Amino acid sequence: LKKNFYVNIGSGQGVSKGTVLNVFRMISKSNPYDNKKRINYKVKIGELEVLHTEEQASIAVLKRKEDTLKDPLFDINSFMIGDHVMVSVN
Repeated sequence: LKKNFYVNIGSGQGVSKGTVLNVFRMISKSNPYDNKKRINYKVKIGELEVLHTEEQASIAVLKRKEDTLKDPLFDINSFMIGDHVMVSVN
């Protein structure tokens, strides 16, 4: 299913057409063995490729999704509001 993704990063942050964005999800879990201390994980869930950009926003499409047997499982197995995006520096 082809879908557009709208992100709040744009040309003001150096994004242009064709830029690849890494998408991460922040997962916070409590450790029951360490006084319920919270542990935060920043897990890469995929990549987007920018199709169109404005000063503070862009439209992108899915380039790659992390979904092999060796990748973590998520409650929601797609990009969602609240995921973090960063410009890929490959």
